[in-house]
Amino acid sequence: MSPPIPDSSAIPGRLTYTLRVASLNVWNPGPDKTQRNQGLATALRERNLDVVLLQEMDGTAGQFELFRQVSGLPYGVRSGDVAILSRFELKDFEAPDLPRKPSLTPIRQLLNRRDVYFCLAAFEHHGTRFHVSSHHWDNRQLVNRKTAAAATAARMSHVPASTVILCGGDFNTHQDTAELQRVMAEGLLNSGAPGDFIDFILYRGPGVQVLKQTLERFPGLTDHPMLLSEFILVGSRPAVA
Repeated sequence: MSPPIPDSSAIPGRLTYTLRVASLNVWNPGPDKTQRNQGLATALRERNLDVVLLQEMDGTAGQFELFRQVSGLPYGVRSGDVAILSRFELKDFEAPDLPRKPSLTPIRQLLNRRDVYFCLAAFEHHGTRFHVSSHHWDNRQLVNRKTAAAATAARMSHVPASTVILCGGDFNTHQDTAELQRVMAEGLLNSGAPGDFIDFILYRGPGVQVLKQTLERFPGLTDHPMLLSEFILVGSRPAVA
């Protein structure tokens, strides 16, 4: 069950702002791939985001830098086909290599073997540590999703209760499956309403409230929706030059 949504972002007697966190799978095949990447990165900039979790990147520095520069977010980390962009300075980057059983079909999966299922980093804001991670799990091999789920849950279990977790991406499974439930058993909540989705932004932590989550589609640019979750945080929002 998702938590109740508060009526406003005001906390009496305290300075607050809305942290805007988006998750987006950017896969966009075709001859106009650069144009599509530019369009998606521009859309991210227009939405004035704080943290962006990206999936199905092509693994090149060029694509990553395009998204980082056009989105207007100064900090970023990447590994394999997952990445994180941020208004906040990122540190303590991790991207564990995990064993993967390749699928026999289609052959493209054998050629594009993905051993990185998620990357994570941390930032500090007003005395609170934030642990953020971008995830892309396999869509064909159940054994690989189990591997990713076990590794994700194990990593989350070591995050102190005083640290906020923002965990999102394309999990290629539904909320009620054993794989995602294994992760959510670490105290993570869905920041959106339950539904027939495979993309999620999950969270955990003291003093964090969900204002709302919206879903937006970009026809012709990617076949995945962008999730945008808004969280109420204490403190002022840092500026981006």
